[in-house]
Amino acid sequence: MSKNTISRREFLKVAALTAGGAAVAACQPQTVIVEKERTVEVEKVVKETVVVEKEKVVTAAAPTPTPAPEMPQEAPELAELVASGQLPPLEDRLPAEPLTLIRGDGFDQQIGTFGEQMVIGNSGKQQANEFFLTLNRRCSETRPNVGKEWQYSDDGQTLTVYMRRGMKWSDGAPMTADDVAFWWEGVVLNETLTPAIPSQWRPGGEVAEFSKLDDYAVEFKFAKPRYYQHHVLDGTGNKGHQFGNAGNGFWLPRHFFEQLHIDYNPKADDLAKENDLESWNQLFAAQLVSHGDYPISFQGGAPLASCWVKTQEEITGTVWDRNPYYFKIDDAGNQLPYIGRALEKRWEDNQSHLMMMLAGEFDYETWGVDIGDWPVLWANQDKGGYDLWMGGDFWSSATTFWINHTFEGDPELGEIMADKRFQQALSLAIDRDEINEKIFLGLGVPVQNAPYRGNFFFKDEWAKSYADHDPDQANALLDDMGLTNRDAEGFRTKPGGGELVLIIEVSTNISYWIPTSELVAAYWGAVGVKTLLKTEQSSLQWTRLAANEMHVFPWVSDGMSDRMLLATNNNYIRASWWAPLWYQWFSTGGEQGIQPPDDVMHVLELCDVVDSTPPDQVTAVMQEIWDWAAENVPAIGTVGYMGKPCISNSKLGNVDKESFGAQIDSQGARNNWLEMLYWKE
Repeated sequence: MSKNTISRREFLKVAALTAGGAAVAACQPQTVIVEKERTVEVEKVVKETVVVEKEKVVTAAAPTPTPAPEMPQEAPELAELVASGQLPPLEDRLPAEPLTLIRGDGFDQQIGTFGEQMVIGNSGKQQANEFFLTLNRRCSETRPNVGKEWQYSDDGQTLTVYMRRGMKWSDGAPMTADDVAFWWEGVVLNETLTPAIPSQWRPGGEVAEFSKLDDYAVEFKFAKPRYYQHHVLDGTGNKGHQFGNAGNGFWLPRHFFEQLHIDYNPKADDLAKENDLESWNQLFAAQLVSHGDYPISFQGGAPLASCWVKTQEEITGTVWDRNPYYFKIDDAGNQLPYIGRALEKRWEDNQSHLMMMLAGEFDYETWGVDIGDWPVLWANQDKGGYDLWMGGDFWSSATTFWINHTFEGDPELGEIMADKRFQQALSLAIDRDEINEKIFLGLGVPVQNAPYRGNFFFKDEWAKSYADHDPDQANALLDDMGLTNRDAEGFRTKPGGGELVLIIEVSTNISYWIPTSELVAAYWGAVGVKTLLKTEQSSLQWTRLAANEMHVFPWVSDGMSDRMLLATNNNYIRASWWAPLWYQWFSTGGEQGIQPPDDVMHVLELCDVVDSTPPDQVTAVMQEIWDWAAENVPAIGTVGYMGKPCISNSKLGNVDKESFGAQIDSQGARNNWLEMLYWKE
């Protein structure tokens, strides 16, 4: 069958990859396989099909390192540099214990061949990034990476991390515990660079105590148990990557950055002025930008630990060349990456990006497209010379509506919005099946806002709570609130007689947010709640949210994996989206905001202790939090798990088409390891 035609069965079979790799966190002692079978009916091409979703629960213990092959091999161009004396031999460039990269988890990994170059999109800077620890392809286990081992004390208050001996930065300088110590002392503890130390490094309000144990081991002691700190190093939430700041990083090439730091070089301000900047911290920060997207103006840029290093910066894109000191090999002993150069091609807007993808201008791209682009991408596969596949999806709701429980602009409206019956009614008014069909091609799952369905503590009832389309029940709840009077247009009025109007303030960040919001506004209007739509820049949106000025805030339900919820207290953080003043009161110890009701206070207290709750007790805590959320509906979900369209050149090998798409829960775009890709003959 030509790639330009597709049966409904094939269409949904590809979409079923959305469920591939559903997985969980590092605190369950057993392995369980759960198979769910459901029937999907859509009238596009074929009447019905059956999708089987498999979810695997696995432990996240560090695997035993695979012994390195005796005779490592390298790319021909590097061998030539060795022969000419411009580069040390490979055995002197690799660490004593190189990481043998095996995808595992059922992936049919092939031994690749060394190739010249590939073209990638703007996400290249993320693909080239390295995290101190990493995740498996299912995003279910923390695995060794730069850090080869980690362990906790029995009380959970001490974390010891061991580095890979003999690792080197891309310029050949040794990578040691001094690089972690420099990040801690020079960045985290420096008030100029870090005015407020991130919460993950000061649990209980006290900054962790750092110790360098030897050249390859460091230790952190916390004021309270911190059982899930390894998820701050394995890419969860894009944390633990090279060159990250106090919140996202963990280690830096000290030999490069200390020359830019005033505490280590008294002439650092002079260097800044030579580079047309006013102070040392500006020059330092210019080299320290998230996702490896740093400039290369100063001395060619900071050395890296990634498979490629940035060598040229052009208006049209960036050139990344092979790192001769890269620490990973395949199971045949070949030093990775297979492909020696990545050309990162820039795009200006979503439409031009899509046109470039259709024309086959990218060899690999998983960023910047959504489900609405799927049909045209599918139809142009042969012409563009690419394969289209659906990356897995952690988004438990692609458009979620947070209703402000603490709105003060209109006290009577604020009281209405804080009533859980109002949240329940608005949720029941939504026709999620229609949203799924009209906007998401029938490929999503109608859901309530809830954690990711693969989490170890997940209850299916949360995703179904007040998620049926039941306008009669919605009207009954609104009537029960006393909202029985209506104006001439049939819209409900406030008990005091004034107009009742909700305003959804939506940004254009994601293309389907506006059409989804338009449908939701119509559903709410159908049960008598007049709803207006207002589009605005996301920067203004966030400003108004923080100022407690918004009625309804639409965004995606991301950060809902168990790793995110365990390590970053995301439950607690999200309270700022549906109750800004209650959140302020709790987070400032009552110095700002408004004191929450007792039940909300209890939930916030539970959220605040999740990260210090032992693994054998944390399930009960999580379930109590989300049992409350299912009943009180602080946020209203719509449709989730539709996946993210991804493309790769049809001639590329080792493309993992069951990996997750580019999302914060799956290490940004780092889930599909580009160092393993190769050109098939």
